[in-house]
Amino acid sequence: METKELRIGNLVRRKGTDIITTVEEILSSRINCFNPTLSKLSTVQLSNFEPIPITDDIILRFKFHKYKDRSVHPNRYWLGQGDWGFVIDKYFMEQPSWMFGHEYYDSGDDSLDYSPLWFKYNLRYVHELQNLYFALTETELVLTL
Repeated sequence: METKELRIGNLVRRKGTDIITTVEEILSSRINCFNPTLSKLSTVQLSNFEPIPITDDIILRFKFHKYKDRSVHPNRYWLGQGDWGFVIDKYFMEQPSWMFGHEYYDSGDDSLDYSPLWFKYNLRYVHELQNLYFALTETELVLTL
């Protein structure tokens, strides 16, 4: 992970721990981040952090919902925005990763739904998903506890 991949608001994890921190400022080889354990800002070398892999649990904590047709799409989740939404689906072609796209829905009638338009393949890390979502919506994905 390099500083050019990050932006303020990204979530990263301290290496070898389960402590998730929020990037508050990006410096050349360090980041200022909010340390939830100490409830304060800390300046830490970027090399002390690692990206957070995208998991089913993380997706649910970002308020995505399990896709309605689990028999055909067992690993697909959606985040609704009225009659359209964003979808994320596990992608196994090269290595386990995720695809992120956009899909339209019509009044609960599955026969009228449109196939997803995939924006990105090979998403593996939470900060990548956050950056893509922010670029498309100008809003943050909020992680719930």
